[in-house]
Amino acid sequence: MGEATPPEDESKPFLLKIILLIDQWYDFKVDFFIYNIKSNYGEFMRIILVLSMFLLVACNMEVDVQINGEKNEELAQSWMDHLLISGDLDAASELMHEDFTFMWMGIVYPGSEIHGKESFFDNYWPVVGELLPNGIVLTTIDAISDIDGVALIQVGDAEGINGEYDNKYVWIFKMKDGLIHSVREYNSDLLVATRLFKNELKPVD
Repeated sequence: MGEATPPEDESKPFLLKIILLIDQWYDFKVDFFIYNIKSNYGEFMRIILVLSMFLLVACNMEVDVQINGEKNEELAQSWMDHLLISGDLDAASELMHEDFTFMWMGIVYPGSEIHGKESFFDNYWPVVGELLPNGIVLTTIDAISDIDGVALIQVGDAEGINGEYDNKYVWIFKMKDGLIHSVREYNSDLLVATRLFKNELKPVD
């Protein structure tokens, strides 16, 4: 399997002896591995086949996650554009699941209330229009998506009823049946309270 070991020479440096031992061990391992493949060729090929199938499935899953993630990102962005740019509420509604829910995650009004699809358009969205009469520009600076949903990270540019309102947003979208199933909106409700509702901050004694 490897070359015969020459008689040990006491004059050889210790490091050289170690190198020769490693070389012999390596030759043995390689020859032993080849011997086992030849002796158990069928089993070896079955292992290779299983590993190949595993890698193929893993690659396909990664591709599916990427494709569906991109679709979810496009769906979420289209919904936002219909609401804030074109104002086409019917088009926005078509992207929403029949069991759609929305919640702004702040603690001041109109937060902490879950809206269904109808309530979102009848009760929540009109309030947004009243608070931001000149509209708002939301710019997406990042997105994190997978097969189940997407998170849009955005910065806002607007004038509220009480001055400049440049909030930062995270929108969490969950998808179902190719439609938007739920949306959760996160931003600074402190900024909402002071710039949109004219609340004043008072020091705590």
